[in-house]
Amino acid sequence: MAFDGRYKFVHCLGFGPMLFDLQQDPDELRDLARDPALAPVLSRMKDQMIDWSAGLKNRTAFSDPQLRDTVGKSARRGIMIGFWSEDEPLPANRLVPPDPASATRIEAGDAQ
Repeated sequence: MAFDGRYKFVHCLGFGPMLFDLQQDPDELRDLARDPALAPVLSRMKDQMIDWSAGLKNRTAFSDPQLRDTVGKSARRGIMIGFWSEDEPLPANRLVPPDPASATRIEAGDAQ
């Protein structure tokens, strides 16, 4: 969604673009995206949304050592996210083992 103070542009994957004039239609009842007179507004709003989304950092790469240092950091600091009490045990399966050489492979059907 992009808003320029008057027009609201909405884009959802799988649907056509939507454009609303919030000064004339604050309840967003009339979709103006197909109005040829507003094609320049639609194009400008679409370009603004593309520029904004291109500037987002959608993915951050971590090296294995950085990932090992990050996973479990909050628990090491005493912050227990998702636990009812401090007595609750930490999960046996971690995303990254502290030392990849010590990782144990679990085959399908093995008891945990």
